[in-house]
Amino acid sequence: GKNHGGVKKTFRSVIKKCDVIVVQKGACGHVSIDVAKEYAKKYDVPLLFNQGFGGTGALEIGLKHLQAA
Repeated sequence: GKNHGGVKKTFRSVIKKCDVIVVQKGACGHVSIDVAKEYAKKYDVPLLFNQGFGGTGALEIGLKHLQAA
């Protein structure tokens, strides 16, 4: 990614600990989304998308996914 791999290093350490990833499409750039997709696949973490910017919507999407699992 940009910043000499800074985005990738940060995402890798966070995604390895996640049960689910919710990407705020309105608040993330293409590089961040691509890195999230790459690591979600690598570490077998579900990747969900929220169209807006709000944290409440992202939390609701993530919680619904975890409750259904």
